[in-house]
Amino acid sequence: MEKSTKKKRPGRPVGSPENLRDKIIDAAEILFSELGYAGTTLRGIAESAQVTQALINYYFGSKHNLFSQVFLRRGKQVSYRRMECLSELKRTGNYDATSIVRAFLQPTLELRGSTNGRAFIRLQARLHTEPPEISYNLRGEAYTYSTSEFVKAFQEAVPGLT
Repeated sequence: MEKSTKKKRPGRPVGSPENLRDKIIDAAEILFSELGYAGTTLRGIAESAQVTQALINYYFGSKHNLFSQVFLRRGKQVSYRRMECLSELKRTGNYDATSIVRAFLQPTLELRGSTNGRAFIRLQARLHTEPPEISYNLRGEAYTYSTSEFVKAFQEAVPGLT
C-alpha cells in the first residue's frame, strides 16, 4: 500500500465546543481587562487562546459580541450571587444597611481568588471608560434587576432613606 504524499490540512481543533468557547472567552477576558475594547484585537485573542480568528468569528460573530459575552458571563453570575446573598439575609433576618452592603459586594470580592476573576474585576472597572454604546447596555443587562432589588432592600432596612 502506497503512502499518501498529501499534507494533512488542519482540521477542527480538538475539544468540545464548550471548552473552545470558554478558552476563547477566558483569553479575551484577560486581554479586554488589560487593553480595553479598542486596544484588544481578535488576532491577539486568537494567539492567546491558541485558536484561529475564524473560529472566534464562528462562535461569536464579531468582536463586539465576544466582548458582550465575556462581560455578561461573569456579570450575570455576580448578579445571581448578589440575589442569593440578599435572599440569605432576608431568610436569617440579619437585615441592616451594613449587611446589605456586604451582600452586594461579596460576590465581586469572591472573584479575587482566580486570575480570570481578577481580570473581570478590572474589566468591570474599565467598562466605565468604554463608549456608552458598548457599556450601558451591558451593565444594564447584567445588573439592573439585582441593583433594583438592593435598592428595595435599603428602603426596607432604612425607611427614611431617599
